[in-house]
Amino acid sequence: MKTSRLKSIVIAILLLVNIFLFVLLLGRQNQQRAAYERSVEQLSILLSDNGIDFDTALLPRDVSISTVELSRSNDEESAFAEKLLGKAVSRSVGGGIYIYENDAGSCQFRSNGTLEGALSRHVSNPTAFCEDIFRNWGYHMDDEAYAQALAVNDSGSGTISALREIDGHLVFAAPLSLTFENSALVSVSGSFLPEAASLKGAECMDAVSAVVHFLDYRNATGLVCTEITRLSCGYLLQDSSSVSTRLVPVWCIATDAGNYYVNCATGSITRG
Repeated sequence: MKTSRLKSIVIAILLLVNIFLFVLLLGRQNQQRAAYERSVEQLSILLSDNGIDFDTALLPRDVSISTVELSRSNDEESAFAEKLLGKAVSRSVGGGIYIYENDAGSCQFRSNGTLEGALSRHVSNPTAFCEDIFRNWGYHMDDEAYAQALAVNDSGSGTISALREIDGHLVFAAPLSLTFENSALVSVSGSFLPEAASLKGAECMDAVSAVVHFLDYRNATGLVCTEITRLSCGYLLQDSSSVSTRLVPVWCIATDAGNYYVNCATGSITRG
């Protein structure tokens, strides 16, 4: 048999194999899509039977999220304190607590990410000031935060808060807040979280399963809830040591009775 003919036969066989694998893949994807659509339909019926309004368009798909370990960074804390206070003297008071201070005030950083600061600094444009700080340290200003900032610009007083964003996901229930009085920054409080040190892959519970876990919780506790208004994946802070802070993946289920967080690994519920 000629070499050229043998090559043609091999190419034809490989082409047929690729076509078969492609058809097999499409069939598997169609099966998965059909199974997902059935689960969504069953979830909609289940919620309706339990008196909960829910738009299934709110269900996210193909969410990828991992547990995060955050290592404390003295350099980041120092840079943030300098942004607020200017040049400052730092000192450790034990227990993982560092204080930065000068004539303008002081900031106290704890090992679990808690930040408290009292100062007096005139700020001509609080909106721009907060945008700069939040952007440079990875915090996300949503529409509500921008509205707060604009209101502070007009009145000179108020609080502007934002949530840390890591790998496209928010860290829930751990805001960083800046408070102004008479066009002066007078306090900072909340959670100061550094850059992610490492991401640990794990199976992430899908949104449908998370809502089912919430429904079981609602029925078991007697919670009065008639509507789910938003569903998103993000993180919650876990108890930490002086070395690192752990963020665990959760589904945030916003309802007319408040926010509830479903642990992606265990299904346990935390109230916001």
